[in-house]
Amino acid sequence: MKRRGNGQQVFENITPRKGCILFQRNTINEHKTKIEEFRCAKWILENYGGNIVILSESKRKGMSTPDLLRNQKEYIEVKCPSSLTALSSRIKDGIIQLRFEKCGISGKKILILNAKNFFLKYSIKTVQNAIKERLSKMSRIELFGIIVIFDKRKIEIVL
Repeated sequence: MKRRGNGQQVFENITPRKGCILFQRNTINEHKTKIEEFRCAKWILENYGGNIVILSESKRKGMSTPDLLRNQKEYIEVKCPSSLTALSSRIKDGIIQLRFEKCGISGKKILILNAKNFFLKYSIKTVQNAIKERLSKMSRIELFGIIVIFDKRKIEIVL
């Protein structure tokens, strides 16, 4: 695991394998479309622990919501890029989706890039450079951090 910025970690109160995964009310109807979110929630529970809620989709037109909520204060957006080119657009989409201050919600915002098989083709340095390049093109970044999942490794980037 690599970290940047004052020795901080992306998640707080880390207790691997301790906690639970819950579905927000009305999410049960969306369970078939929430498979990646559930896999990511299981991965977070295994590696960081915590109480993780899989959030339902916003019903308001034009309003997006994050995918997961950990310990009632860490909002997580999950993106699954399929190529190095898609990585850039998934980062942009994730950052935009986490701009939810209009809802009156506040908390730590975290983007998880879950592409275990895709990242096997590239070195960690190549992926880090692609992330750095995408972030340099964005004027307003409200993320606290990004976690990139590589097969059995991960990178934490604290912004």
